[in-house]
Amino acid sequence: MKIINNDYGFSFEVGDAYTEIKKSDYKKFHLEESTLHVFTKLEGKTPKSISIIRDDECPQDSQYLQLIQLNINNMQKMGMEILNRSFITAENGRRIDKTICVFKDLKFCVYFTRVKNILISASIVINADRDKNEVELYNIFASIREL
Repeated sequence: MKIINNDYGFSFEVGDAYTEIKKSDYKKFHLEESTLHVFTKLEGKTPKSISIIRDDECPQDSQYLQLIQLNINNMQKMGMEILNRSFITAENGRRIDKTICVFKDLKFCVYFTRVKNILISASIVINADRDKNEVELYNIFASIREL
């Protein structure tokens, strides 16, 4: 399904199996104001969610990279172990920065990209690098279009 964010001027595609949580329910789920979109779906009896978060402005490449580093530093302060950092260039030319980390017994893939000079990020629990969960996250980020 196509999602349009008029507040920040971009659109993206998310799998039809996902349901978007309404903004009016964000307080009930204790979601931060910086959350732009939250999607959930059930896989068997296990819920899976993807939250798309906005961060600060970063009009220059150096600011973009510094903001990603700041996020990674904060992840480490929270006790996350960073396993790998890299970047991907999507077919449409979009740069997607990728971080693999572990927190407690969960392995996460975190994606960062810049949309109209604002850092956007999302994460998903993965079992292995490039597994089906990461592919879903990649498909969302690769489908981002600025309006």
